[in-house]
Amino acid sequence: MLVKSGTVRRIITPNQALWIPAGTPHAIHFLSETAMRTLYFAKAPERMRVLRTLSITPLIRELTGTLFLKNLSTKTNGLMTALILQLVQEAPVTPADLALPTETGLRRTAEMILSKGLWNTPLEQFAAALNMTPVTFSRHFQTDTGMTFRDWRHRARLTLSMELLAQGLTVKQTALRLGFSDPCVFTAAFRRLFGATPTALMRNHTKPAAT
Repeated sequence: MLVKSGTVRRIITPNQALWIPAGTPHAIHFLSETAMRTLYFAKAPERMRVLRTLSITPLIRELTGTLFLKNLSTKTNGLMTALILQLVQEAPVTPADLALPTETGLRRTAEMILSKGLWNTPLEQFAAALNMTPVTFSRHFQTDTGMTFRDWRHRARLTLSMELLAQGLTVKQTALRLGFSDPCVFTAAFRRLFGATPTALMRNHTKPAAT
């Protein structure tokens, strides 16, 4: 899921949530088949007045699902909502947001890569489309995003893999869909970035909360 707010653009993966302060203009673009839930809070603490990406725990996931699926009393609903807000405040902020370029040409290039899966298209081709030399394109891209084009595209591909895995695709199907030469190559790259294999990470984020 791609979220845009002003000059900020970020990808939200299945194990994350985006906290959006009241009154913040934003737009959501789904990069693949997605199911989402939205919670509204009447009042938020002062320190939660900025846009932030959060890691969602199994407990937050279970509580949120219960709010939507169960016929709760007004009192119980209020208590659960207050608990979710407290847990969200304590949830770790994800430091590895995938920033999209703000420069118009670079932003369109990045969005085209995401929507069309241009994982192996040469940098030179993108640079030529913007009437830039490869060196100029690379310099502008890194200045804008804080990452080299190669690193950004690599992170984007692995970030999107989490959406595919959450939809139920196998590791092999996901690797092939994203243009990896071999599932083992995909798994190794995934582990280097996220610190766990695809199977382990998805199992950890989908298992029910302890009772």
